[in-house]
Amino acid sequence: KFGDGSLRTAADQNILLPNVSGEARDRLGRDLSALGLAFEADALTRSTVVCTGKQFCSLAVTETKGHAFQLLEELRRRRVESYGIRIAMSGCPNACAQHHTADIGLRGVKGRKGLRIVDGFDVYLGGGVSEALELGILYKKGVPSGQIAELMERIIREFHTHRESPESFSAFWRG
Repeated sequence: KFGDGSLRTAADQNILLPNVSGEARDRLGRDLSALGLAFEADALTRSTVVCTGKQFCSLAVTETKGHAFQLLEELRRRRVESYGIRIAMSGCPNACAQHHTADIGLRGVKGRKGLRIVDGFDVYLGGGVSEALELGILYKKGVPSGQIAELMERIIREFHTHRESPESFSAFWRG
């Protein structure tokens, strides 16, 4: 219906529809929107990768998709801008979302909140893939999923407030 019928997948888990004409672009956007899919995703969505999580993976320790949607909505509500800071959320140590090489990596873990067992995340900062591979450094262990947005807001705002231009997010947190 749109383009030449081909699809391409990207390393960051996106799907590309090549060769869509300018006239068909608006129709494609409306059709994707009707399916609940983003056509022109905001910067926060574009820079976030999430594995399938417990819902579809028997290895996952935590649910991820729902937590990621809640996290992004909460960061938008708090008016936190990522400006290209890469966020990756994996539901287990297998790292399908490559949390260990993201600027902010979230690895699913189980934790306790009172007497209850809850989904949580170990938070890694400073990962990257450029001239050299840099693995993120463990910043905080076992953060309950409901507290991730507040922690990430503090981390991102601290970077924007204290960094030395043109220092990258990962260099700031590794330094």
